[in-house]
Formats: sequence, C-alpha cells, structure tokens
Amino acid sequence: AGGAVALGATDEAGNAPPDAASAAAGLRLVADLSARAKASGRFVSLAPPQSYLDASTDEFSLSLALPARCWHAEFAYAGRNAYAALLALAPPDTFDFVSLQLYESWSRAGCMLSRHRLPLG
Repeated sequence: AGGAVALGATDEAGNAPPDAASAAAGLRLVADLSARAKASGRFVSLAPPQSYLDASTDEFSLSLALPARCWHAEFAYAGRNAYAALLALAPPDTFDFVSLQLYESWSRAGCMLSRHRLPLG
C-alpha cells in the first residue's frame, strides 16, 4: 500500500481508490508532470471526457466511478469535474489546448443530441 494512485485508477475488481487523498495525489502528479513538460518547451494538452470537465454543472467529485447523468445510470465510469482540479493545480498557461471529449460514453452532450433531439447550433 501507499504511494500515489493515478487519476481514475482502479483495483482488480474495478473499484475506485478508497480515499480522496489517493485521487488528489494523482491529480497533483498529473499537474506537476504537465507543468514540467510545459517548462521544457513541450506543447501540453488536456482532453478529458465531458463529465470530467463539464461547465454545465458545478458538481465536483474526485471519483471517476460515478453513474452517468441524463441517461444510462448503469454506466459507472463518469466523473463530476475532477479535471477542473488539474486546471486549478497547474500553473497558469500550463495547458496550451483543452478539448472536451463530447463522444464520451453516455455523455451529457450525447444525451442532449440523441435523447432530447436538440438541434445542433
């Protein structure tokens, strides 16, 4: 036991880390590595699934093993803005490009387009 657990890591049974400290350590590690890459002149991007960085809600959790919102509650790999912590932990301008994966399984965007048939644009 001990040591940092990477963001989203699970055990053999697919369970998330038992405490928020492990997830927070993983976030700090990713933020630090991203800042180091940027300081060395590299282009640094962040491409979280929509539920990991969703501007449509202020919900927050370090867990990445939550049910999807809007539809398919049986999908237990959604987040609640955990990647917002990366943006807060990393120095300003660390990330050159942030692009949401709107194609995340059972994403809110997918729900709005498919289930609610909202028009594009």
